[in-house]
Amino acid sequence: MAQKSIIHFDISERKVLLRLMDIFCVLFTLSIVSVIFRFDYFRITPDYWGWTVILIGYLVLFFDYI
Repeated sequence: MAQKSIIHFDISERKVLLRLMDIFCVLFTLSIVSVIFRFDYFRITPDYWGWTVILIGYLVLFFDYI
């Protein structure tokens, strides 16, 4: 008799797309606010791309409500 696998992942395409849209919306909103108010705290540039990756990692790890 074959044993059933204990590990089960419930990942759907909708959940992945919603997560990507969440990340995109946060980055887009921060960029728009930065342009409108001339707020230089957050800018996605080649010099500071690492901070964008850290922000995305933070959103993925700590806002895991899906």
